This record gives sequence, structure tokens and C-alpha cells, in this order.
Amino acid sequence: MHQDNNPNPNEQQSSQHHTSTSSQYRHSSSTLPSSISSNSYSSNSNRSTQHQSRSYNPSNMEVSRSLSNRSTLMLAQAGNSSTERQDGNRRYDHHRQHSTSTHHMHPKLHPQQHLYSRSEVDCPIAEGSKRTRWLKAGEKARENQQLVNNIAPFNWPSSHYGQIIYIDKATSNDVLENLFNRIKDVQVFTIDTESENRKSTSSATKQQQIPAIIQIQAIHNEQLATVFILEAQHLPSPSSQCFESIKTLCHRIFSVNSIILAWGDPVKELAPFFFTNLFNINDVNDPSNKCDLQKLFTRFWNARHPHTSECLRHLNTLKKPDLHGLELICHALTDDFEDDDITYNINEDINDNRNGCICLQSLNLPDSSPFPSSSPDNDNNNNTDMLDRQQKQKPSFFILSDSHGKFIQPSSTPNYTTYITSIPGLRWSDNKHIELSAIDLIKKPEITSFLSSCSVLVLLIGTNSTRSTAATQIIQQVQHLIENVRHDYKHLNDYQNLAVVLTYPCYKPLRTTTQELLDNINEYNKCLILLAQQLRFTILDFKIQRHHLYDDIHINKKYIFLVKESLTAYFHSSIIHSPPVSSSILLPPTSIQLQSTPKSTEEPEQLSNQPQKRTTHEQRNPETIKKRRAQHHKAQKEKHKQFKLHRRIGKKVTIQHVKKMLAYNQIKYKDIPPHIYGNLNILFATQEAKEAADKLLPSDAFSDGNVQAWMVTQNQ
Repeated sequence: MHQDNNPNPNEQQSSQHHTSTSSQYRHSSSTLPSSISSNSYSSNSNRSTQHQSRSYNPSNMEVSRSLSNRSTLMLAQAGNSSTERQDGNRRYDHHRQHSTSTHHMHPKLHPQQHLYSRSEVDCPIAEGSKRTRWLKAGEKARENQQLVNNIAPFNWPSSHYGQIIYIDKATSNDVLENLFNRIKDVQVFTIDTESENRKSTSSATKQQQIPAIIQIQAIHNEQLATVFILEAQHLPSPSSQCFESIKTLCHRIFSVNSIILAWGDPVKELAPFFFTNLFNINDVNDPSNKCDLQKLFTRFWNARHPHTSECLRHLNTLKKPDLHGLELICHALTDDFEDDDITYNINEDINDNRNGCICLQSLNLPDSSPFPSSSPDNDNNNNTDMLDRQQKQKPSFFILSDSHGKFIQPSSTPNYTTYITSIPGLRWSDNKHIELSAIDLIKKPEITSFLSSCSVLVLLIGTNSTRSTAATQIIQQVQHLIENVRHDYKHLNDYQNLAVVLTYPCYKPLRTTTQELLDNINEYNKCLILLAQQLRFTILDFKIQRHHLYDDIHINKKYIFLVKESLTAYFHSSIIHSPPVSSSILLPPTSIQLQSTPKSTEEPEQLSNQPQKRTTHEQRNPETIKKRRAQHHKAQKEKHKQFKLHRRIGKKVTIQHVKKMLAYNQIKYKDIPPHIYGNLNILFATQEAKEAADKLLPSDAFSDGNVQAWMVTQNQ
């Protein structure tokens, strides 16, 4: 051990080395962005692995994730909780104090480099899930490397945040006091935490997650921030003045008057650090002043960026994301908010798909800074305005549907964009369950946002109402809804801008017989056509019959094209402002259904190719079709058993080996049942195919020796 009165020269040299390393670490850390980027690593007795670091900048809402080999910080001392700070501002490693410990290794610069060359040729595993995981690891590593090469790392000039401050047992009281005075008026903070994986002494115990550091950014304004790192494993004694100063600083940061931003749940991020006794647990657990940027940014991105047609099919448009939460930071800087508003904006339930967007990341985010900008308008704002104008010029169609619309996906073409809200159980009116009442639903903000911006409204509602309500009463509800919509949204007054779909046949009555239900549906459809003539709106008929239903109420998936083709024809006729067949105000149900889609649209023209006459297969009910298919499959199996080729198979040979050899010899077979006691049977469709295979495959073709020799020749 080191003695103060008689220092050892070797120990002096080691101390100088550690001091220089710590200084080098602090110097290299000055290049970190104001959004706080750091590396953490896992140290066990055999290796040290560098984790992925995250960097984000809430001032411009741009998010960047960088791999460890792209970071400017590569030293192992960053956030290492297994090292301790000693007197004289130097650190030593516990692993280096015992001869029985393995020498501590620094993180690798390119930890995935050895995975780049993995391929099926050099895979040491013959088959199974291990082989699949082995190959997928190589494929994933190559994809990550491609991202590293194509995407530039995030960079933020150091002039915006100055020098990073490290808070630990070696930090002086003057530094802490100056830091407190610098941030005492700051109200917005961003945090990020890192932990260390410490291997347990028992092999049966999982690795322990040791809380290591808390990275904090105090945001003064859009251009200035203060960045400091709290090292939880290097804190001073709780009885020292330094600890009290750090505690006072943390109380100021995590008080109820501050807004805490994090890429994730801030409460979960800070929970592992409660052992430090630096926070007021009640303040930290209070979610009213915490903001999860991951959720907030997802809503912001999904609401503002121009989606591709493929992406729209993956997004749920039931609730249009509001951006009130983005005003939170700006209000926090101006004291122009109430606690209730904060709670609503931060804790609002977000139903958007977090990972649903599949658009290319090369799309630029619009510049919607939450801070009062001191700079003039830039090109990003101009680009955003241009994209917004393009979106406004292209018409949009909104479909409000019950469960019949669950298979209709949002889409986008060069001519228009389609949005769909499908709510199972939706009725025209429901006094008991207003969430299932269309009359009440059109007043909800998530629906009014679509109604105010859409060019055409399509109502696919009626089945649930006809099962429980008389047709004459339903028509009054439809009339009431249409009058309310046109009163509030004048752009939907034209007959081609609003359409109602005739109700499908339903064979699942609630409190009546099947025939009474069908009569009620027919009466409703007749009254709906008369109402369309009176109120001037369009009638759509998808010509759905019983054989199109798979459960006597919902459409079978294979007949969804009937709905899509009819909607596509109607949308196109609305764009060119002409009826599909005639200039009549009332569009007959058949006119829309028979209208084909022009060549200019992207949707396939399937409706015009469909035969008008029902085939014998379409006339059969689902039970008969299922029974006939089962009989056919059974007959085919019996037929294939007649053309069976028998061979012996080795103990080390698998079915995959057999299939590869058959494919190599271009032998077409029908099936290979599981082999029992080394007896392999190969089934063929015809006698000719069996005889051809018998000539190509000797009796010992699948023995261990022959298969192994064949695999060697294939790998050469």
C-alpha cells in the first residue's frame, strides 16, 4: 500500500499515469454534445464491453443514436464504478490490487468487427437455431457497420455548453457553489443514466446492475447549456461538507419546480440511484414534472413528417397526435403554465406506434424548436412549409367505420391520401355507450381533426345498429349525423364529398330471428337510398353476399378486394369531380361498384376482371368447402403412399441433409415423413418420378459416410 511518508517510486509513476489518464479523459470529454453523450462499459474478470451510447438534443428535437465505435470517448475510465478515487485525485482499480484477478482490459474499438465475415460457407454449426442465431449476428453487425459508414455522427459545438463538470469526492466546494449559482434560475434539465454490469462471484447469480453515473444538462436557452456528470460510485462521505453541497445541488435540479426530460421514463431512470440519498424521493416519483422524450418525439415525428405509402399502412390513425406537449419547455421558460396542463401533456396516454414508422431516416425533421429562437428563419422552416403545402394540395379521404373496416389499411398515392378509423361495435347512435356512438364520436378532437381537413368522408356504419334498432329509427339517426357534419364542415356539403355504405347482410341476430334481421337490413338500405336523394349524398354498395362472409357477419379476407376496388373508384370520381356513370345527384349503388379504376392510380384493377356469374365454388357454404378440402387432402395422401421410395438413413444424417441432396440431384418429391429406426420413405406424385429417383439414388445414398463425403465436396 502507498505510504505518505516514504512513497515508492513505482507507485509515484503509477500515480502519474492515472492522473494523466484522468486528465486525458476529461479533455476528450469536452467534445461531447450539449445533449450529453457518454460511454458506459461492463467490466468482468475476463472482458470489458463498451455499450451503445445515446445522444439527443431537446432544443431542436433531433435525435441521434450512435454506436460505441463512433463516439469520441473511448477511455475505460468513463463511468467505471469498479474504480475508486483516492487522495491526490487519482484512481486505482480493484482488479489490479490482487494477483488472483485477471488484468483489466480496455473496451475494444470495434467490438463487432469479428462478426463481419460470418457467412453460411464458414458456419461451424450444421443446423438448428444456433446456426440461425450465428448467421443473424453477422448480418446484424454488417447492417450496423453500414449505418455507421452512411450516417454522420451527431455533433454539437462545445461553445454552446463549455467544459463538462465532474461531480465526485474530488470536486471542490467552490466548483459546486459556482455550479449552483449558474443553474439556480434554470427550469429545464435533461438527464441520462448509465449502469455497470458487475459479474457476481457465484456463477449461478445474474450480473448485478451497478448504478454508475447521472449525466445532467441544464438548459439556459436554445444556444446555451451547462453539462455535468454525477459519479454515483465516487461520492464523498455523507458527513462531509462536499456531500451536503452535492445534495443541495440535486435538490435544486429535481425539485417540483423543474422540468426533467429524458429519453425514456425519468422516474425509472433515477430509481436505481435512490441509495445515494441525494434526492427527495417524493419529488423524483412525482410524474407531473417529468417528460419522456421518446414518447413525445414519436408523436411529433408521426404528426409532422411526410409519410410514405408503405409507412402509412403501419400507422394507427385512430388518434391524431396533438403537439401541445411540445410547448411544455417553452412555457417552462416563461412561467406561462399551470400544473394541471403539465400533468395532462406529460402523462397523456399515447397510442401511437412507437416503432411503427418505416420511412427512410434521410427525411429531414421540421424545425419546430420549443425555445424562443434568437436566429432568423432558416431553410428548414422553408422546407417544412413547402412540405406542408404539398400535403394540403393533395386531397385526403377519411373513412369512419365499424369492425368492417379493420382490414382497410391507410394508403397514399400520388393523387390522394386515405385515413381510416375502425372502431368495433360502432353504431349510428348509442345512449348507453357514447364511445360507440358515431353522433357523439364526430365531436371528439381526434375525429374533428380529420373532418376539418379531409376532402371526402365515407361512413361505413350500420350493421350493429340494424341488429338492435328498427330501420325507421336508424334513418333518423343517420339524418341527424349528416346534418350536424355538414353544419360544422361546409366543405362536405357536396354530394360527392360524403358517402354512406349500404349495410352488408348479417346472419347473427341478437334478439330477433335471422329472417327478421335480414328484413330490417333491407328496409334500412331502401330508406337510406331515399334519404340520399333528399340530403344529396352518395350511396356505395360493395355487393357483399353471404358467401363473402366467414362468420356470417364479417367479410372474408380474400374478398376484401371488393371493398378496396369500390372505394378506389369512388375516390377517383371525387378527385375529377364527376360521377362514375351519370351526372345524377343520387349515385345508384351499382354505379360505384361497377366503376373500374383508371390506369393512373396505383391500386390494382381487380374488379373489372371478376366474373359476374357466381361459380359453383362460390355457391357452396364454408362448411361444405372445408369438408371437400379435407376429403381431397386425404385422397392425395393415400395416392402419394403408392409411389414410395425406401432407403436407409445414417444416424448422423438429418432430413435437411436429405432434402439438400435431393435438390442437388434435381429430384422432385412430394413429401418426406419422419424416419423411424433408420427407415426413410420418400413420397412422389407419380410412378415416373419415383422410378427416376430410384435410378439416381443408390441403396446407401444416405449413409453417414456418403453424406459426409458429399458435404465435403460441396464445401470445396
